Amino acid sequence: SGQDHRGGHPSWPFLATAMRSKPLDYSRFEDIDDDDDEPARDPNAAKFDRHRQSMDIVAKLLRKVEPEISDRAVAQLVSFITTQHRGVHPHNLLRAPDIQAVLQACPELLTRRTLERLLALGRACVEDSVRREVGDFVDLRAMLDICQSALNTLMVSLVEGTAVWEVLTPAHMDSELCRRYLRAEYAAQLIAAGDPDKVRALPDHVPYGDVRDTNKAAAEDSFAFVELNEPTRRLLLAVSGSILISIIVAVVSILSRDQ
Repeated sequence: SGQDHRGGHPSWPFLATAMRSKPLDYSRFEDIDDDDDEPARDPNAAKFDRHRQSMDIVAKLLRKVEPEISDRAVAQLVSFITTQHRGVHPHNLLRAPDIQAVLQACPELLTRRTLERLLALGRACVEDSVRREVGDFVDLRAMLDICQSALNTLMVSLVEGTAVWEVLTPAHMDSELCRRYLRAEYAAQLIAAGDPDKVRALPDHVPYGDVRDTNKAAAEDSFAFVELNEPTRRLLLAVSGSILISIIVAVVSILSRDQ
């Protein structure tokens, strides 16, 4: 984990094949064994539990592939993945207003860096270490399907603009745009390239992202604040004053000798 994925990754061919396979059933996140002696559980509650546990795994994998990622960045990405999740429906077009709203509320998501993080998340799902660690708790192939959906949703938003969600709706299912989106063509371009910078369809104006949204950068900002606080400012003024006095004394001494 943590390996720079630019230029390819040994598990990438498998990931590309898995992501392009037939969409998986989102309800297959985790196997839950019902005990005959226990009272029947609300099926909606069980689905909510499975989804929550899956998002916990997503957050854990994001931190695994990028240990310095900030809590804010993780929360935003998990919120986006959750919002665009198709749930029990065959597609996520019913979520169009919510998708547009979350992207407009969190413009930090509309970056190349977010695409990189989603790619890294997908790669983590096929790593042997991850399979050993969480394979008994979550369906990693279903997690790949989540990554494909999130990549597809973000890519179409970056390529076509967030206003695209005004036409990516069930009412426009027959449009070429909808057909391309539902075929996951936007995600396929990125998966095949392996790097956002290599996707021709991605507009040049799409930013990389704020590189200072990591915990390390936050720590550096805190350190900078400490150095610029009031006591330090007074110290700097005192040192500057001392230097100025030394210069004045030296000039007076030179003038005295000249006289």
